[in-house]
Amino acid sequence: MEQTKVMDIRDLWRIVRKRRWTILIPAISIFVVVSLIAYLYPATYKSESLILIEEQKIPMEYVQSTVTSQVEERLNVINQRIMSRTKLEEIIQKFNLYPEYKDDWTREEIIEKMREDIAMEIVSAEGVNKTSGQQVTFTVAFKLSYEGKDPRTVQAVTSELASLYIGENLKVRVDASAMTTRFVSDELKKMETEIARIGKDISDFKQQHLDELPEQLQVNMANLDRYERYLETNH
Repeated sequence: MEQTKVMDIRDLWRIVRKRRWTILIPAISIFVVVSLIAYLYPATYKSESLILIEEQKIPMEYVQSTVTSQVEERLNVINQRIMSRTKLEEIIQKFNLYPEYKDDWTREEIIEKMREDIAMEIVSAEGVNKTSGQQVTFTVAFKLSYEGKDPRTVQAVTSELASLYIGENLKVRVDASAMTTRFVSDELKKMETEIARIGKDISDFKQQHLDELPEQLQVNMANLDRYERYLETNH
């Protein structure tokens, strides 16, 4: 009958001593490689800014979706404006970004590098639509971040980007407000024209049927009664 041998701590120690180089060499190699990467690779700093989104003040019952934009669409428009070449070049020159790449990289490559270092994340929350009562997802905020090598510069660039996003958002909302004002003004003019046309039609109808209107019923009945008495008197 075979017997099973139970290993104790001494057996494990003998195995470790016997294969110590097999264990130590890979461990030391990994430690050295990780240390070199950590030493040679420059430190990267990341700054984030959380921007809250205000709820639309104008009720959707009064302004149709054709003249108002959804939050995601507005953010996409703003993001395209901020990520344009002109805006990013202004920020790069203002904060002297990526000086180590200016000799070897083209301007387009540097701008693309900055686009990669900028990130925007939409923050959503669950809620109930007041009009329909259905469970929907609302966009309540978005995170804006920037990565770089100098912590102060990274923070300053993030603050600059946040200011640009807020400024562009105001421009978009002003444009939407002006569009809404024009829409309401045009609709008001249409209603005034329609009311004037209906008023003219009513006036023409009254002129054509002056003695046939409902409000003339009492007068017509009184005249008819008077004519009947007149005929009876003459008879």
